[in-house]
Amino acid sequence: MHRGSKSWCGKTSSSSSKNPGETLERVRAQFDTADETRELQARHTDLTKRLAAKQVEKDRYIRLYAQGHISEEELETYLIDLKHQISNLRLLVEAAEADLASIEENALTAKTAETWLMTLRERISEVEADTPEAFHKRQQLVRLLVEGVTLNREGRDTTAVVTYRFGPPDEGAGVEAGVADSVRNSRRPLIDYHLHVVAHGDRPMTVENILTYCEVARERGIRQMGITEHDRYLDDIDLAAFQEAREKFQDVELRLGIEIDFVPGKEEQMDRFATALPYDYIIGSVHRVGDEEVDHPDHKEIYEKWDTYELYEAYYENVRKAALSGRFDVLGHPDLIKIFRHFPDADITPMLEETADAVAESGIVVDVNAAGLRKPIGEIYPSRTFLEMFHRRGVPIILSSDAHAPNEVAAGYDRSLELVRDVGYREVVTFKNRERGTLAL
Repeated sequence: MHRGSKSWCGKTSSSSSKNPGETLERVRAQFDTADETRELQARHTDLTKRLAAKQVEKDRYIRLYAQGHISEEELETYLIDLKHQISNLRLLVEAAEADLASIEENALTAKTAETWLMTLRERISEVEADTPEAFHKRQQLVRLLVEGVTLNREGRDTTAVVTYRFGPPDEGAGVEAGVADSVRNSRRPLIDYHLHVVAHGDRPMTVENILTYCEVARERGIRQMGITEHDRYLDDIDLAAFQEAREKFQDVELRLGIEIDFVPGKEEQMDRFATALPYDYIIGSVHRVGDEEVDHPDHKEIYEKWDTYELYEAYYENVRKAALSGRFDVLGHPDLIKIFRHFPDADITPMLEETADAVAESGIVVDVNAAGLRKPIGEIYPSRTFLEMFHRRGVPIILSSDAHAPNEVAAGYDRSLELVRDVGYREVVTFKNRERGTLAL
């Protein structure tokens, strides 16, 4: 056990035992989710009915074709459209079910904490006593009230950052400085500024498909959502559909961006992509070294052809060039090269420091991108070490999921928020018409 844990455990449990009623009210207030649950249940029922109706519609078209009322070509068109609609509805049903399960789990935790706190009102002495049994009870109480503890080590000093389930103890309760600031508030409005509707040609950019993403975003607390298709799908961006969806769906503010692949020597092509549409912001990302992609799951030959350290040098040289080019508002997933867990034997810290210097000099915003959690690397882009370098230099950030399907919108945000707050960020950058704003975390 960490040598300070007994003291910290005592402070946390003591702050609750001095006024368990106040903590109890925080528990009840935080998880008073009856309205939210009813809304989600109604939404789940509605989505399920809509899904069943689409299945009936599909059967009707097949019957019409069998009876000779529509042609084979018409049937194929109807079925393709229905396939997309059914797929989107299934994803929305799954998202609603996941959110309901999360609420149920949180409610169970709150109920358990409530039982403990009610008992604590009557038997405070048993928790505050200086006995092994009392310490064990304090530990159990802390496990209920505290969601997580992160130890940050700087040289010989170690500090604890605590995330509470139901809000922090009173500031006067003796909790270490900085703990209250680190409390996660997942209900604060957020942004998701890097995601794809067309993705890799997976679906057309229709109003319905955009609204499917918007509905998931709303459920997950996203206030602003930026659609940023890959540059090679520029011709598939339907500006009219985007504008119609923006007018129809007021709960989530839509932003239009594009993700441009930074390739040295193709400046004219990049400029054409960057000026094709009235974007709110432009992401520049490095996916290639030379003519080969570093992140394609079916083409990893580049890692066999190159010495790993030299490949990293070439990759980060491109990242620095992208940042300093002045073409982009946001630098996408700046350490994508780590995706398949190929790392040089030599220390790359100087390489990262040089890149962070270039990024700070450029004034570009860094994309804190949760997609890495869904990749072999299993961590956010950029790494904590790299993000700390950016933070020390005052580099601003956006948050993104890099979703390529509706159910991936805001995926991994629990980890992203914990990371950026622990590093010290308290706001993210927003964009509209290429102008910056900010949103508090």
